[in-house]
Amino acid sequence: MNLLQACLLFTGISFCLGFVLLRRRLFVHLSLRYFSVYLVLASLSLGFEWLLVHPETPYKAAWLALLMANSFLMAPCVWLFAKEIDQNRPAKLWPLAWGQCAVIVAGATLCIPLFIEANQSTLLVDPARANTELSLPIHSTMIAAILLYLLQVPWYLSCCLQLFRKRLRIIQFLFSNIDEPALNALRALIWVMAANWVLNLSRMLQVMLFDPSMDWELLITVSEVGVLVAALYAIFQCCWKYSYEDQAMLQSLAPETNNQSESSKYAKSPLDKTTRARIVAKVLAQFEEKQIHHVSGLKLQNLCDATAENVHYVSQVINQDMKLSFFDLVNQHRINDAKIKLKENSNLSILEIALEVGFNSKSTFNKAFKQQTGKTPSEYRNL
Repeated sequence: MNLLQACLLFTGISFCLGFVLLRRRLFVHLSLRYFSVYLVLASLSLGFEWLLVHPETPYKAAWLALLMANSFLMAPCVWLFAKEIDQNRPAKLWPLAWGQCAVIVAGATLCIPLFIEANQSTLLVDPARANTELSLPIHSTMIAAILLYLLQVPWYLSCCLQLFRKRLRIIQFLFSNIDEPALNALRALIWVMAANWVLNLSRMLQVMLFDPSMDWELLITVSEVGVLVAALYAIFQCCWKYSYEDQAMLQSLAPETNNQSESSKYAKSPLDKTTRARIVAKVLAQFEEKQIHHVSGLKLQNLCDATAENVHYVSQVINQDMKLSFFDLVNQHRINDAKIKLKENSNLSILEIALEVGFNSKSTFNKAFKQQTGKTPSEYRNL
């Protein structure tokens, strides 16, 4: 192990533990309990890795066994943290069903033969040095543990993706842009889980199947520490901007954004057709006369305040009578205004037009414009 690798591992451990110690001072609305547990587990993994790659460390098989067992706990912690972000409160442990707990226990159990073997050889599974009586069980259980880990993390990834898609539908229902802190945090967690899965598998396979290579070990270490630092930065950015008020509104309106039919979704609504038509007229007046959609970061609550109507009623008429989400309604008016400006104001740049009509970035504007028109703003201007 060279000095650079040792410094990287020490840096990763320091960042993780420092974040855990400072979390209560930095964040108010989120406990980050499970993310803190994840960071402690990540620190342990880096510590076990340091012991593995150091040439003079004894009992390397034991450290590999602990590293593999530790890996089975990391994805559940990320999943519980994702639940905390989505629910605006610490998730209970009960979402980890018996089957999921059984996978963790089974994974740790499969690492026991390797831990018992704990020889001092540099090559952990060198047949010439390993105990011949334990050689077959060790190889078999290691392969079984890797296969189990290969299946465990994708399951949690699919759960996080479902959570992300559900929240994306809610964000589009309530906000004019999808650059929402909690949504970005979920996106970051998905990337972290996927990256850790690949890196942990690479580490296990590299130690099990190949001779240790300094370049390969250094590449994995750089990637692991890079993923950790990027995750800390992303979570810090997202949670720092976390709005308790926005999350409360999300929770209150979440039932209205499910996939129920309109007849069942609004079966108990007190709004009749006349009242809904009146609210629709007030909403359209805000867009066509007041041009409320030009406000960057417009929220459904802002529209409700402007129309002096209940947020549940406004969301109902947008969804039921206009057949749109709030996100689509706002973008529709913004794109329509942008079309006019692109043709009539050739002196304005595309970014200036994007900002004028309410978008907060050129990339967001380009994506929304192409989705609605099938062309980029530049292509539309040149027609």
